[in-house]
Amino acid sequence: MSEQEMIRYQEALDNARASVEMEGFRITDEQQSQCIDFVTGKIDKETYIQMLLKRCGA
Repeated sequence: MSEQEMIRYQEALDNARASVEMEGFRITDEQQSQCIDFVTGKIDKETYIQMLLKRCGA
């Protein structure tokens, strides 16, 4: 992944975080890190979904 792509992903995640926080919720640094790992291909979709389900207690 190029540096420019990574910057673009980080900007998108920052915008998403701001939107979520405007609604009164909070995204932890760990959750944002997991999002970055998913969009950069460090973890696959199934692993990401399992992480989300575990966090929700499912």
